[in-house]
Amino acid sequence: MNPKHLFGFAFFIFAFFACVSTGKFNKMQASGQARFDSLYKEYTKLKGDFSSCSNENADLKNLRDSLQRQITTLNNQVAFLKENNTQALKQLQTMSVISNAQAESIKKSLDNIGSKDAYIQSLQEAIAKKDSLNVALVLNLKERLVTWMIRILILR
Repeated sequence: MNPKHLFGFAFFIFAFFACVSTGKFNKMQASGQARFDSLYKEYTKLKGDFSSCSNENADLKNLRDSLQRQITTLNNQVAFLKENNTQALKQLQTMSVISNAQAESIKKSLDNIGSKDAYIQSLQEAIAKKDSLNVALVLNLKERLVTWMIRILILR
């Protein structure tokens, strides 16, 4: 066989099997167009989803940055308060702190002061009673003296 014939035969077989009927071609084209339209709609939808996700991502990054700044500020405040607390504790430690024995002694002293206060109040009551008796006695004496004076003046 001649190479030209062989080439021609191969071309004929290729053309025979490669050719598609017009109906089949139109059907495949319509099917391809529908698939293209479907894929294009999905592409448009995914593009919109991507855009909204990008916007949401940017918003979340801004929120994260804001929260990170707030965390930094609060951590600085916590450090400042811890430092103040430490200083206050050091100042309290340097102050005179009473021991348990001293506290017990102060308690006993307060109890003694309370009992002495009660004793003083009873003394004040006794003095007030004595003063009222003295006033009554003075009034009684004055009355008797006046009565005596009147009698002496009358008897004279």
